[in-house]
Amino acid sequence: MEREKLLRALEAVKLGLSSKSFIEQMDCFIFTGDRVVTYNDEITVTHPLQTGITGAVRAEQLYKLLGKLPDNRIRLKATETELLVSDGKIKAGIPLQTEIELPLLDYSKIKGWVKIPEGFSEAVKFCLFSCARDITTPQLSCIYINKKGGTVESTDNFRLTRVSKRA
Repeated sequence: MEREKLLRALEAVKLGLSSKSFIEQMDCFIFTGDRVVTYNDEITVTHPLQTGITGAVRAEQLYKLLGKLPDNRIRLKATETELLVSDGKIKAGIPLQTEIELPLLDYSKIKGWVKIPEGFSEAVKFCLFSCARDITTPQLSCIYINKKGGTVESTDNFRLTRVSKRA
């Protein structure tokens, strides 16, 4: 496997990591054989990655190890307790938890993915300021996103924010 390809996949799911690990494995990359997944009690982020490995490794440890490898071609192998990483010259192992304890989705039942439109994250961030902070009105503490992601709206019953994608 190419080290850069692995790093790109890990970077793509990094948003789902949490440093506040009140739930086990929230600070881990979860490998499911054909995907890498992160979960932080709010969101799950997943990215396709064929490794054939099932288990969880601490994100910080894996990042540090990959940063020290000089070659771009690496080999990943799982034992019952370790993820072995080698590049031909350097061989190292980091603890691997083979039992995944996080509540992960069953991706086999998903019929299709929706591509997030360009500017989606910026639109959501822009609408955050007018979300109600009072949980007694939960319908005002949410952001509305239409099916195709073209309009993002929020209100706190005083202010209204709407970001609309123009074709």
